[in-house]
Amino acid sequence: MKHQTLLFLTIGVIFFFILLNFKLPNEAGITGMAAGETYAVTLSDIVSKFFEVPEMQFPTGSCGGIARELYGNIAYKPIDVTSGYGTSEAERIATMNFGIERSIGTIDMIKGKTLMQGQEADSMISLRTETVIRIPPDNIRTTSYKMNLYGYSSGFFVITRGSFSTPTLECSFITQNSMAVCDCQAKPADS
Repeated sequence: MKHQTLLFLTIGVIFFFILLNFKLPNEAGITGMAAGETYAVTLSDIVSKFFEVPEMQFPTGSCGGIARELYGNIAYKPIDVTSGYGTSEAERIATMNFGIERSIGTIDMIKGKTLMQGQEADSMISLRTETVIRIPPDNIRTTSYKMNLYGYSSGFFVITRGSFSTPTLECSFITQNSMAVCDCQAKPADS
């Protein structure tokens, strides 16, 4: 009788732990957004939702390509933490801090012709990000980039002009016939 009780108790504990780990098919994961899928939110998802567009369209050419890749370096990685404020009217703004791996940053977004008066655009993204690493012995290094993108967000966010800067390069560009026309200045890094 003692062995049967011990056997039933052991089987009961095993089933208890199996049930704790069991997920229903319609239940989303911790970072899930849709039923049955585990999905990590990215900065690109937040931008797409804010502007109600599937993606950004960068101009071709060197500055357009660099802006696209700098944006992609941060926009498509899963976000660890966010905090910020925003509005939801037809004309709206949002400001948000974010943390991604070893990067921290802020993104500000504006949508609306009234809010963008005099800018020859109805939408804007201002992105600032900094990456921090620690190198022994107790040495901390950082690098950063800043980016401002202007354009129209109807169907897609089509970028018509922008600027970006790193510690050694400052560029601005305008789009002419889907091609980015660059104005850049290289400079030595600050010590």
